[in-house]
Amino acid sequence: MFRERGNAFLAIFFVLTAAVTALVVFLRGVSEGDLADMEQDPGVVNMLLLGTDRNYGKGGTVAEKSARTDTIILACLNTARGKAYLFSIPRDTIVKIPGHGTGLINAAHVYGGPALVVETVERLLDVNIPYWASVDFEGFQALIDALGGVEIEVEKDLKYYDRAGGFKIDLKAGRQVLSGEEALQYVRFRSDALGDIGRVRRQQKLLAAVAQKALRLDSVNRWPALYKVVERTVETNLTKLEMLRIGAYLKKVGLEKIETRTLPGNFSGSHWRLDEAAARELVAAAITP
Repeated sequence: MFRERGNAFLAIFFVLTAAVTALVVFLRGVSEGDLADMEQDPGVVNMLLLGTDRNYGKGGTVAEKSARTDTIILACLNTARGKAYLFSIPRDTIVKIPGHGTGLINAAHVYGGPALVVETVERLLDVNIPYWASVDFEGFQALIDALGGVEIEVEKDLKYYDRAGGFKIDLKAGRQVLSGEEALQYVRFRSDALGDIGRVRRQQKLLAAVAQKALRLDSVNRWPALYKVVERTVETNLTKLEMLRIGAYLKKVGLEKIETRTLPGNFSGSHWRLDEAAARELVAAAITP
């Protein structure tokens, strides 16, 4: 019902908590990943996963402490069914931001950090979201590099230059191992006909490859380094024990049962106008025990 293009993918936070869980289980005795005490609604744990952008002023300096969100994913862990559902929300989605009128959802983080993004999504989709986790560009690159890069089929030449931020995208088509910097270029590109929707698909494709590599046996020796990067770069209101429980739960569920979807809608000029009724229906189905 929810699976998109036959791929299950994990957001970077999910990938690494799941990957390092096996190591921590062996070393510290953390058990099965029971999430009962984390459930706000019976049988369901919801959280928002954020990848933050940077805003630049003249000369390429970072202009704002609270940057825009480049990636927004609502994760619904349905413990009653033993499944996980991940919903991508395009960054250019038109929404009502509490206290700030109508605007693009990626601006909510600038106005009020993760708390305001959570409140915006809660009102948009009529869902409780008690938990959140956030990683910025620097953290994303560090995570990919700690994994030793990730192999991906770049579907076409990707070229773009952002003069304001001094950010350059220059990737050739073909199968290759992307470094952290190159992986960031891949997931940020949106200068084609599909715009942000095409970027969301590339994010899903790359994160599927990251998940598969992170959970392979030949990546075991990288888990301690990955765990240290997670501790250093991921901001969250989850405790370390809660993160490990989520990782244990996802490891038990398995990649094949993690289903993904971009929330439905249509282009309104260069922006995305959500079909709110259809989106709420999808989320409601995911959190029904």
